[in-house]
Amino acid sequence: MAYPENSTATVATYAAIEPSANTITWSTAGDDGSLFSITGGALNFNSSPDYEAPADSDNSNSYLVTVQASDVTETASLYITINVTKLGPAQAPNRSLG
Repeated sequence: MAYPENSTATVATYAAIEPSANTITWSTAGDDGSLFSITGGALNFNSSPDYEAPADSDNSNSYLVTVQASDVTETASLYITINVTKLGPAQAPNRSLG
């Protein structure tokens, strides 16, 4: 999935169904899992990513993270790649002089 640099928006929101009504515990793992946090299924970067200064494990702007949902006895995992994209140059306002 694509994610724009310098953003502070939630990357994605995940859901887990636990038929036994046990509490779900969310976590991240993987090569770049420590760069993310997840609360209630909402995945966020710990720090806003910068395209010009990638922080992922191989400095490619492709962040590899495993989202995990665990209950008392089982863990479900989803492996995802988040590609940080470069923002274009800021557009100058269109102003008329007259």
